[in-house]
Amino acid sequence: MAVRDEVKAERDKMKGRPLKDRLEYFWEYYKIHTIVGVVLLVIAFSIGHSILSNREDALNAVFVNADALDDGAAEELTEQVARRSNIKTDEKDVNIDLFRTLSLGGPVNQTDFGTAGRFQAQMQDHALDVMVLDPWYFTYYTNQTTFMDLRNILSEKELESLKDRLYYVDLAELKDLQKEMAKADYQFVPEEPAKVLQGELRENYKKPDPDRMQDPAPVGVILSDSAFIKKHKLYEGVDPILGFVNLMDKSHKKAAKALLTELAKK
Repeated sequence: MAVRDEVKAERDKMKGRPLKDRLEYFWEYYKIHTIVGVVLLVIAFSIGHSILSNREDALNAVFVNADALDDGAAEELTEQVARRSNIKTDEKDVNIDLFRTLSLGGPVNQTDFGTAGRFQAQMQDHALDVMVLDPWYFTYYTNQTTFMDLRNILSEKELESLKDRLYYVDLAELKDLQKEMAKADYQFVPEEPAKVLQGELRENYKKPDPDRMQDPAPVGVILSDSAFIKKHKLYEGVDPILGFVNLMDKSHKKAAKALLTELAKK
């Protein structure tokens, strides 16, 4: 008897039988097909969900030591950046983290080391584009050559519009510092937190003077007049500084500049 005839005979046998018998028959003859079908369906769903949820990043930015509250500031800034750079947030992610902290004066505990290590890993993976930090930590990361020369990302017109807000570093001094830090016996010594806080308070802080530098380069934008930062009281009493990470994803340049534009608004 052909397979087709066998199947027909089995089906005829089940006609008029109770539902329980028919279900038992179905499970007996088709359980392998059913299990395989369910497994394939789960796999297909998993792959589809992964594709839909694993969206491409358009920007990764972090604020360090901000006085951030969960008041919707990150969402507001995300919307502003996405709108300015024409990013569809249902297709790409604009990631803005306002809640990272580091101990004043330098990393001293496991939490600090974990946070600093996270930043380093993100940079190496081209997954950190912009950092906004208090003055002490901006200098700390500048000394590690974290930030790019703004002349490599901003136009002359853009730099001119920000000229009174630029943070400069002396590349000659930075080169000497890098040599010192490369020595086998070099050790970073954390500073006293109270002293650091006193020194970076707005009334005491003095930004580096490019006229007194051998080889000045703009690497940051001081955001003391930022309307957004003032509105959300993100850096009370200190002047935050924004820098573009040297190892940023170059395809994120447009969104990174849009973030600066939004934060630079007075």
